[in-house]
Formats: sequence, structure tokens, C-alpha cells
Amino acid sequence: VRADPLRLARRVREYGEPRVLLVRPRTVPLPVLPSGRAHHLEGPTSDRSPAGTATFHALREYVVGDEMRHIHWKSSARTGTLMVRRLVDASLPTTTVVLEARAESWPEADDFELAVDAAASVAAGAASA
Repeated sequence: VRADPLRLARRVREYGEPRVLLVRPRTVPLPVLPSGRAHHLEGPTSDRSPAGTATFHALREYVVGDEMRHIHWKSSARTGTLMVRRLVDASLPTTTVVLEARAESWPEADDFELAVDAAASVAAGAASA
């Protein structure tokens, strides 16, 4: 796309077929992040869940192969379709990376790009820890 500075004239020219371009943010290796366990001012950590503890996460529709013991009968009766409890291992560490993506929050585009790189670095560091 070519246009004059006043945007009075504009010319669009296509070159070849459209392609999908995947752009990934730059990441910077970070030192090992803390485990996220809650420490008291005195004494041991407050995370006492045994390894392999499965806790409720969400409900989803039944698919062939799901264990019958995970069916949530009350929700199944209410919806008319079999619903299964989705469980997660509570002993595994989790990390949530949140980035404000609204344009008005980032007056400078370069600041937003830097924040994306920082968020990607934190996520990559947490995934490799």
C-alpha cells in the first residue's frame, strides 16, 4: 500500500498469493523463578498438598474413553448430556502471565512490543523451570 502524506491518494498492489506469517516475540533467558509457594513469616511453607493431588477444575461434555467415575451426575441430569469433571494435579506449579493489550494502555507502540517480549520471557522461563 502506497499513500501520500496527506492520505489523499492511495495505491494498493498485490504481490503473489497471501501467506501466513508467524511472528513470535523475542525472549530473554531469565534466572530460575521462585516456586510461588506462600511462605509464612515464621515456619514452613503453607503448601501442604500431597504430590499427585487431583482437584476439580471444570466440567466438560463426556467423550468416549472417559472414566465413568468422573461423570458429574447432577450436572448430567440438569443438562441432559453426560458431563465429566475435569481434574488438575494441584501439586504441579502453575504460572499465569497477564498482559494488558488495549491500545489505549500503551501510548507508544514500542512499549507494548517490549511488554510482549517481557511477558513471553516470563512464560518461557516458567515453562522451562
